[in-house]
Amino acid sequence: MKTVKLRLGVLESGLLLLFLILSVVSCSEKDGTPDTSQILHCGEHFEFHLTDEAESVNEPKVTCVLKDETGRIFRRDAYVQKDGTSSILSFLQGLAEGKFLLLALEYEAYDQNDKDGVVSVGVGRYLEAMNNVIRVTGAYNSQYDFGGSGTKDDPYKINCDTDLYNLQAYVNSDGGEKLFVGAYFEQTTDIDLFDRSYYINFEYGWQPIGKSTTNSFQGFYNGNGYKVTGLFINRPNQSAVGLFGCLYKAEIRNLTVEGASIVGDGAVGGIVGGVRGAGDKIWLSRVANCKLVSCSVKGNVGVGGIVGMNDVLTHLAIDSCSVEASNKLSCSSYGIGGILGAGVTNSAVSIMACENRAQVPGCLKNMGGIAGGVDTAIVISCYNYGEVCGSATDSQVLGVGGIIGGSGIANLIDVHNYGNVSGYKGVGGVLGSTLVTCNDDGSNAVYNSAYIQSSHNDGVINGFKMVGGLCGEAQIAVSESYNNNSVTASDNFAGGIVGATSVAAIHSSNNFGDISGNERVGGIAGQVQEGSYALNTNFGNVTGTVDDVGGIFGKSGNQSIINYCGNYGTIKLSGSGSVGGIVGEIGDPRKWNGWDIFEVVLGSFEFVTAGLGAAFAVIPHSAEVAHTVVHWVHFGMEIAAMVGNVVTNAYTAHLLHYPAAAVDPEEAELVAALISQNSERHYMKMESLVSSHISSATFSASDLKLLPGVMTNLEFNRSEMLSFYRKSEENHDF
Repeated sequence: MKTVKLRLGVLESGLLLLFLILSVVSCSEKDGTPDTSQILHCGEHFEFHLTDEAESVNEPKVTCVLKDETGRIFRRDAYVQKDGTSSILSFLQGLAEGKFLLLALEYEAYDQNDKDGVVSVGVGRYLEAMNNVIRVTGAYNSQYDFGGSGTKDDPYKINCDTDLYNLQAYVNSDGGEKLFVGAYFEQTTDIDLFDRSYYINFEYGWQPIGKSTTNSFQGFYNGNGYKVTGLFINRPNQSAVGLFGCLYKAEIRNLTVEGASIVGDGAVGGIVGGVRGAGDKIWLSRVANCKLVSCSVKGNVGVGGIVGMNDVLTHLAIDSCSVEASNKLSCSSYGIGGILGAGVTNSAVSIMACENRAQVPGCLKNMGGIAGGVDTAIVISCYNYGEVCGSATDSQVLGVGGIIGGSGIANLIDVHNYGNVSGYKGVGGVLGSTLVTCNDDGSNAVYNSAYIQSSHNDGVINGFKMVGGLCGEAQIAVSESYNNNSVTASDNFAGGIVGATSVAAIHSSNNFGDISGNERVGGIAGQVQEGSYALNTNFGNVTGTVDDVGGIFGKSGNQSIINYCGNYGTIKLSGSGSVGGIVGEIGDPRKWNGWDIFEVVLGSFEFVTAGLGAAFAVIPHSAEVAHTVVHWVHFGMEIAAMVGNVVTNAYTAHLLHYPAAAVDPEEAELVAALISQNSERHYMKMESLVSSHISSATFSASDLKLLPGVMTNLEFNRSEMLSFYRKSEENHDF
């Protein structure tokens, strides 16, 4: 298929001959010629031959766009003479010895409507200038008009807007998704798509590469760090909208999209609209090292700065991507995130080393700084600096988080939020909600499991109910994490770590922010039903107006074990309800026996490990992952660090199962090293904050008698317990 290009009529042969004669000049031209001292790579080589590459060029003069071996782009004017099946090109100024990549041929032209413009014809061939001869080397595919052979070692070269348009046209043609299965592409320079977008369709603009699930892009595209600018898409009734529309077993990496305006319906993203699955088995697609700058991305469902939506039976890996503060994101209904908008049921996503700085405005459900709403998710070493601002008065607004808004089973390790977060229900600095179902009055809530390790929140958190410094509402395990800002619920269920939870294991975690709400307000959690809680400390003031206010929990269920937890904050209740330094109120009395206690301890382990097993149930070889989970189940207090190893191992097995996605075999070790290094740094910072708060603590009660050295001993004892807690062998033996 040949792309229709704008053309100018051929000049008379006599005038063409005159141009060719004038073109044979050297870099030592006399007065009246251009100053060649500033011309890059000026030399004595002039003439070379092209065949199919210049077939559509019927102009006497072109500009050759070249790139030298250092990556510099420069231009040379040349004249063209047709010679049967080939074209002879002669430079106006000669070329020095060396090897150069001829990116494209540009020429002035007009179309049938007399619209002037510059046409680019992609070439992608190498010129080797030596001994007064210019040889043309490298592969060229005349069927697709691409330089290169499409292999990993010799990718097809995308050199200009015409090449990118050709790729789009081929993929979107009938049967086009089969043309480039497993093919490799590389972008060789920055590409401006502004004119090309309007040329495709003045009203609707650019048609995404892979316009639908039946025309998906199935190749590997390497942007080589270059930009695509000026992209314009206005397709409000179309899904899978972005520079790339729909991916299937594909990879996009090292690409920046800048200055784009993108409008779609569902699955709308700055780089990729949506990712689809096979329908019978999970396949991996990946987006890595991509960036969005000064763009507008707008849709109704599933809007993300990098990727819009992850479809059913799909695994998507997003690595090292960033969204700058200059971007504007907008979603009217469901699922908006700085990096990923949404992942539907029975999909899995891994997001690692990503950063969002753009504001994430409110929609009706599931909005997050990194991901809006997902099913199964692993998020590692990600940062959000953008404000996530859902309405705190609209009861439809559910699931708002600094990292993830709403999720199924989620594992978040070394994630950090610095943006303010607001919403109605299920609002958290890291995770909003994992709610599955509940009664109309909020009772009998059923949650998916979540795990948070070595993470923190620094943003102000506001909501109506179910509001937490790290998580709004979930069945959750938290380890070595903290909240460092205020948490406010204008109604009920506010906590420094979690607002409300059915089953939880919260260990070695701290709250430094002030917590306020009506009832069920706690320094660590507003309400817990059952679980295991150890070495947690609250330093923030806790304020309630109605009932159930406590330094650690506002209200706790019967089956809860609390060890080495402490409160340094002031606890205030303006109403006549229950208030306590550790727990405001504990549930209905019952007689405990040894088996009851054992069930509580074992249950906290089972919920964490079972949750992680389910997290990978949709992944091939899940039995191997499940075995890994079982292998790490030991009795002892060190739940969090143990589960962290499980997550790391599962993530490793998960990614390395897909060699077709060009996963680096050393990536697993790099991930483990990244988690270990960052987690230890985070832990030391958290402990420094704890020590600072303890040393500055004061007590105003006149009848409180403290012997000399009590505070010093208290801090020492706590440090000893933490050290014991982190030593796995000693704990397991004990």
